[in-house]
Amino acid sequence: GEELLRPSVIYAPAMAALRRKVEVHAFAHVTGGGIAGNLERVLPHGVDGVVHRGIWEEPRICAEVQAAGDSADAEMERTFNLGLGMLAVVPAREVEHALDTVRASGHRAWEVGEIVAGRGRARVVRA
Repeated sequence: GEELLRPSVIYAPAMAALRRKVEVHAFAHVTGGGIAGNLERVLPHGVDGVVHRGIWEEPRICAEVQAAGDSADAEMERTFNLGLGMLAVVPAREVEHALDTVRASGHRAWEVGEIVAGRGRARVVRA
């Protein structure tokens, strides 16, 4: 049989370019621990991160894994990155410039959430 391999994505050059052009408050590399778990690591105590699931294109494999394992959305969100490998927290006024900068580096990019008043927590909600 054949194996389909997705090459690992190297974000460092694109994120360095982003930092040169936009005020970046934080980066969260979404590895094991899911979206919320990794985002919480970079949030200060007075704010929460809200990520709106359904805005970006999730890899088809995520739906297949969820169906095969009969996993709830919350479990998928807690365990997998669902196609978001890197999150950058930028001022709202710089979102479009940030998206253009990352896309010019050859990566797909979306505005996937917001920072709101809170207690340093992150959550994923359905868009």
